[in-house]
Amino acid sequence: MKLFISYSSRDRDKVRLFAEDLKQIVKVVSHNEGGDVWFDQELIGGHDWWENILSKIRACDVFLFVLTQDSLRSDPCRLEYTYAHSLNKRILPILLGDGINVTLLPEPLQRIQFVDYRNRGLDSYQSLSGAMASLPPAVPMPDPLPKPPSAPISPLAQFQQQLESKNLSLEVQTSLVFQLKQYLADPQHTESARYLLMELRKHPDTRAQIADEITGILKDTPPPRPASAQGFSDLMNRGKEMLQSKPSSKPPVMGNVQQSPPANQPSYGMPMGNTASPKSSSGLMGWWSKQTQTTQIVLAVFVLGILSCCICYCLYALALSGSSTTY
Repeated sequence: MKLFISYSSRDRDKVRLFAEDLKQIVKVVSHNEGGDVWFDQELIGGHDWWENILSKIRACDVFLFVLTQDSLRSDPCRLEYTYAHSLNKRILPILLGDGINVTLLPEPLQRIQFVDYRNRGLDSYQSLSGAMASLPPAVPMPDPLPKPPSAPISPLAQFQQQLESKNLSLEVQTSLVFQLKQYLADPQHTESARYLLMELRKHPDTRAQIADEITGILKDTPPPRPASAQGFSDLMNRGKEMLQSKPSSKPPVMGNVQQSPPANQPSYGMPMGNTASPKSSSGLMGWWSKQTQTTQIVLAVFVLGILSCCICYCLYALALSGSSTTY
């Protein structure tokens, strides 16, 4: 099974974690046959880059659209989704960000149920597993194929081409620094501008004063904070055990359909109008699963600290008791 993940580059850290989880889920759903999970990791686009993306969309079995505020503002994401829809691809929206206004989504996307994966945990894992296991049969692509969309060329692509030149004059270096500094203030281009500035700093022709200026600029504009890696392997194992323990049972379907989807685009996952997380378990485990990873770590360290103090106190008391009985 080939899966294509469409996302905004600003969500790259979240998507990397999600892709790792997805690989494990596909392996379970496909009975250890595995699958090819692909998402674009290039920072600067061009014609060859776009042609590669379009070919991956045509070849994919499932098109996963990451729903965040950034992806909905991204022109490449919009073109990727529109093209996948025109090819009759099975589309599964994945909610990874807050603040999504459902009424502003493209009309076809509103008809498809989504999987809420904002809180990475066992409940989200089970929801995604259920949605992947209950995918409808694939629909053949239209013949002839629709015209592919033109490449959304990044305004930073020209700077990439300049940096590939072996010779960079001081005038060009100064101009590049000035222009890239302006793009750092644009959230949509911040990551790419930082990358190009670091590439310019490493260029063999770059003067020392230019390199020092770039270092100062990068220091004043720190990179976006990456998503923290979470200890999820134990939850993965528990989820796989639960799925494998009942192979004959029907996978859970996340929620009820709010609108009837078009015939060539069945719905699966969670209703688009429902942004609530999957229902958690009750009791202590339910409370624990709702806590953030940081809170869980702090609580675990606190409990371990108390236990360690109790053990040390008991050992100290035993030592005192032994010494007091020795004459």
